[in-house]
Amino acid sequence: MSAGDEAFPDDLTGHFWTQLDEVPDINRWRYQVIDYQDNVMAEGLAVSPAQAARFVRAWDTVVCAAFVGDGDPSLP
Repeated sequence: MSAGDEAFPDDLTGHFWTQLDEVPDINRWRYQVIDYQDNVMAEGLAVSPAQAARFVRAWDTVVCAAFVGDGDPSLP
């Protein structure tokens, strides 16, 4: 895995972007995947920004691979 893959992405494919916040009280990083309507599509905690990046990239891969069509993958 390259250093670029370890960096937390701001934007994902489709109509999704991400947010990453440190939670110092529990020594974790909170990540979210958000659609363009400000709906939280996925969220969780990671032990590092690199781990959070792997989680959101995997989520993006699964969601976009499952989407068929020309429309917006964030809509049902």
